Amino acid sequence: MYRAGIIDDEVSNYTIVSGLLAYKDGKLHEGWEGFYKNSEPMQLSLYNLSKIDKIIAPERVVYIFENPTVFSEILERTKGKKIALICTYGQIKLASLILLDKLMDNVYKIYYSGDFDPEGLLIADKLIQRYGDKITLWRYGIDDYKTIISNKKISPKD
Repeated sequence: MYRAGIIDDEVSNYTIVSGLLAYKDGKLHEGWEGFYKNSEPMQLSLYNLSKIDKIIAPERVVYIFENPTVFSEILERTKGKKIALICTYGQIKLASLILLDKLMDNVYKIYYSGDFDPEGLLIADKLIQRYGDKITLWRYGIDDYKTIISNKKISPKD
């Protein structure tokens, strides 16, 4: 529906980023450049993304976080280092996918860190299905799982 131009609401579908630059009509977008220079996170809606021709991660590596608390902590710990970060806020919205689609030609590797729950695993699977070996699951090893294992039961639906 987005590609066909029939989505009515382009502002409430968003993703949060830091450390990325964008180009419009062949020129560096001044707004993106300002957020980049100040190492500040930026909320991007489908509307914002529809105006951009090209997005780059200057280091060509991107880190995606499902959890906004983890994203915020990493953002603080890497302040001033210009590391490309994306927060999907617990789900992979269309804005996140459009952003990643526009980044694909300009990155070598994307690391995804999500929860060990059905939603986090579904996001990981969706990213791998869509972007193949450019995606590396980060902190999804056996030892990581054993560290956070819970006694909580997953519902049959999940």
